[in-house]
Order: sequence, then structure tokens, then C-alpha cells
Amino acid sequence: MILGNQLLSILRSLGIHRLCIPRRLRCNYYLPQCIAVNLLLGKYVLCPGGFGDRVITGINELEILMSSSTGSLPCDAYLAKPGNCLVSLDFLINVPEKPHFIIDLSLWSDHTDSEKNELVEQVLASINTVRRYLWDSNLELTSVSEEFLERFSRFARGFRHGVIIKRDKPLFLAMLWCLIRRVIAFLMRS
Repeated sequence: MILGNQLLSILRSLGIHRLCIPRRLRCNYYLPQCIAVNLLLGKYVLCPGGFGDRVITGINELEILMSSSTGSLPCDAYLAKPGNCLVSLDFLINVPEKPHFIIDLSLWSDHTDSEKNELVEQVLASINTVRRYLWDSNLELTSVSEEFLERFSRFARGFRHGVIIKRDKPLFLAMLWCLIRRVIAFLMRS
């Protein structure tokens, strides 16, 4: 909801009080957040003008309408695919840096095939959960293997994301592992 609320403020500052969105845009959570995520993913751009045929909802002085080429209700701006907009409105959404969630996949090879499939599904569910409140870069996958990436691509064909993917362990886990080895070595000498 952080990005959605920020988007509402940005739209107000641009003088946009009526926004048209495409029929194919499906959201199962807070609509402004969903719109902000789709803008950040590059699926849509914000264009001046447009027409709608019916009001979907009103949120904090912003009316959101269903876009229609034959609509009679004028919009201040509309969402369009990047190639379908002559002039897009530029603005900056400040992505929150914190909180930062890390999913460590270092035990990937210890799982069975069905467990690996479930793990990919859990990662996809985690991305969708993070998107409800924050942005993809608030989620980091570490110790990512090539096999995970292949399976992830198969499960989520065409899925766009901005998740941070690292092939090595997160720094704090590497430091913790180093500390544990030192403690074990010290205890064995005693």
C-alpha cells in the first residue's frame, strides 16, 4: 500500500483527479498499489487524456474509470501499454528500501522434485504478498542455483519482476557461518 499511497499523492500533484485504466488490468488487492506495481514493472505508462465509460471506484479525490474508446467520461490520464502512448507523463515513485526480506535457497539441492516445485510456488506467493504492500526489490533471493532459475521460468512464464536475485549467500549469513565455525574450532581446542 506504500506505493499505492505514493502514487495517489503523485497523481494529485500532477492535477489528475480522474484516471482511466484498461479492462484487462486485474487487481486482487488495493487498486492504487496494483497500478503502481504495474507502472514499475513497465507493463503500463501514464498518458494524458483518455475516456472512460464507468466509474470503478473513488479513492482520496481520485476517480478510477474503466477505459473505453467510445466512453463519454473524459479522464485526466489513462494507463496504456508503452507502445500505445504518444506522450507519457514522467514521474518518480520512490521505492522503499526497508523492510528487506531474504529467502535463502542454499538448501535447494536437498529437496525432492515435488518439494522444489512447492518451493517455487512459495517464492511466487512471497513476491505477490510483498507486492501488496511494498515493491519487488524489498525481496531478495540468495544462493540461487541455475536449476531454480530454470524451474522458476517454467512455472512463471512471462512473469515480470524486480526481485533481487543473488547467486551467493547473504552477507550476514556468511558472517554468521564464519562465526559458528570459529566457535566450533575454539570449543574443539578447549
